[in-house]
Amino acid sequence: KELAEALAMVKSKQRTVVALLFPFSEFFGDAPQPLFAAESYEADLEVAEGCFRYFQNMFKEIEECHAFELLRNSHDRGNYLITTHARIIAMTCTHAALTRSTLVGLNFKYDNLIMEESAQILEVETFIPMLLQQSDRGISRLKR
Repeated sequence: KELAEALAMVKSKQRTVVALLFPFSEFFGDAPQPLFAAESYEADLEVAEGCFRYFQNMFKEIEECHAFELLRNSHDRGNYLITTHARIIAMTCTHAALTRSTLVGLNFKYDNLIMEESAQILEVETFIPMLLQQSDRGISRLKR
């Protein structure tokens, strides 16, 4: 009976096959307009693919947050953020010297190094931040 009704809707062009077979219509039920306009198969397929992209993005965000459920304290969470998500990290040469072993242990990687007010520090102290990472096969990743 339901199949016959569905086929009748497709034949009368009230709904497309995509709209009938889409498994998440109830999830997107609060959309401001009907999810599928039943104009054409291609248009409804594009809407369905957009919905699946929404789910993929949601699962990617959940995957990124998953590490925070496993890491119990703020120190471990901070280390995770530094090694995976941070694009820019600022620290003094003194702090770099103090945390060098921790950053090397975390397999911290960077390509660029900027020293502000480098005229105020000794030449030896400028070398310390350059040693914050393990060299890859004897080659430094540092570019500038």
